[in-house]
Amino acid sequence: MKLLSMKLTNFKGIRDARFDFPDGGNYNIYGANEAGKSTTFDALTWLLFDKDSSDSKDFSVKTIVDGEPLHHAEHSVECAFLMEDGLRVPLKKVFKEKWQQPRGKLEAEFAGHTIAYFIDEVPMSATKYKEYISGIIDEKRFKTLTNPFYFNEKLKDETRFRRVDVGDHIRNLKAFLGKITRDIAIGRVRMESRQKRGGNTVVLALSELEDCVT
Repeated sequence: MKLLSMKLTNFKGIRDARFDFPDGGNYNIYGANEAGKSTTFDALTWLLFDKDSSDSKDFSVKTIVDGEPLHHAEHSVECAFLMEDGLRVPLKKVFKEKWQQPRGKLEAEFAGHTIAYFIDEVPMSATKYKEYISGIIDEKRFKTLTNPFYFNEKLKDETRFRRVDVGDHIRNLKAFLGKITRDIAIGRVRMESRQKRGGNTVVLALSELEDCVT
């Protein structure tokens, strides 16, 4: 799964921006502080998981103008991805206000927000959209690979081992080191046994060695 393009419209502090990654390779986004680098990452994680890049759902995607949210506007993120099978899939989410005009009143009143979901330009329900996302990428794996702080700050110890699949490697390493320790110690005992008479001393040393390395 490779990111090919990204378009932001009225998303947080970015009014309009487009990024193209023709080959889906690795690219750097540069900018001064508060220029929108983190906002770009927020847009990607919001599109996929309804969260910002710090793994929080409690954030606003609305554009702020003169200290006030921009009303009567669509706040959207659209990305195109190249899948493993070579298929190009555009994903889009649009966050907007709902306004209703009560009977007997001349002006419409704010009635909350709504989110529209699109896969390949086809409208989808929130449930179908989220099912599709979970089917193409694991959220924790994605964040482990893209956020350097996620592994240490968000994952529990046992999950970290599963996430990077090192549990078996560590167990094998312990067994390997144990074998090396045993072989070295046995070699020392054999060397010492040449200088001693009788077998009792050697048997005792080997017994103590087994207790230490098991």
